[in-house]
Formats: sequence, C-alpha cells, structure tokens
Amino acid sequence: RSQSKGYGNSFLYSERVNVGKAFTKISKLPKPVYFVLNFFFTMFYCFSLGLLFLLMLVPPLRSYARSRIQPNSGPSREVQRKARFESAFIATSANKVNGEHVILKGEVSAQGDPGYFNTARMISETALCLAFDVKKTNSKTALSHGFLTPAAACGDALLTRLRKIGFKMEII
Repeated sequence: RSQSKGYGNSFLYSERVNVGKAFTKISKLPKPVYFVLNFFFTMFYCFSLGLLFLLMLVPPLRSYARSRIQPNSGPSREVQRKARFESAFIATSANKVNGEHVILKGEVSAQGDPGYFNTARMISETALCLAFDVKKTNSKTALSHGFLTPAAACGDALLTRLRKIGFKMEII
C-alpha cells in the first residue's frame, strides 16, 4: 500500500510475469499450498542473490567471476537494435463509478532491447527532461515528496520526450 497522497490511500501494486506452462500447474494447486510454494521459491531466490552478493566480497571468488564474464560480452549493438519489448498494464480504481470499478489497460512498447538499449535512452531523456523541461515537470511534487520515479517527477514532459524517440505509450 502506498503512503503517498499522490497515489491515494488505496493504491496497491503488484507485478506478474508470464512464464509459460511451467507454473500453470502450480498455480492451480489449493491456495495454501500455492502460497507456501510461492513463499519458499521467493525466499530461495532472495537467499541466492544475497549469497551471490556475499560471495563477491571474497577476493578469490570475485576474481574467478571477473575471469568468466568479459567486458562487452553482452548483446551486440545489432542485436540490441533489432530487439523489441512490449509491456501491458492493468489498473482498477479503488472507488466505484456508476456502481462499477473503473479498469484501465495500458501498453508500453519500443524497438530495441529493454535491458541495455532502451534503459540508456530512458535515463538520458529523463536527465534532459529534468535539465531543460523544468517548467513542464512536476518539480513542486518532487520538492514536497522527496524521492520519486521519473514518471512521477517529470510527468507529461517525459512522456512527450519518450514518444518522440519511438516509445509507444497509450491507454488501450
């Protein structure tokens, strides 16, 4: 739940990832069993990341990891440019309008790898927005709320910039 007045008292956030048929059978288990399995999977994942972080503090293990992962071993620029991503979002209002909750569906998509290529583009556009579009951003919100996401801090000014470089962001 969000404590920010900007999002409202009933704001809830969760993420889902489509992982195919592998987890479909697990999700059909009785809810208590599903939640226990989900809990242990999440704890295993968090423990593994924490262990990996701690192992990187040990100099011989860190050297070994560095020898296995070479600089510039990520995807080529050509692969990054040819990739594409699409994300769908669903929002449901807390309050009912005419007896029903309002449901909004949105989509964000762009040409290019989201992990390398488009992350760099989004960060750059956010910096340019904060530097040159101050009057168009939500700067008063940023000053009164402290740490914000780029979308909350920059508002429509960032949306306009991202659309100009090829991002598709719309309510469907």
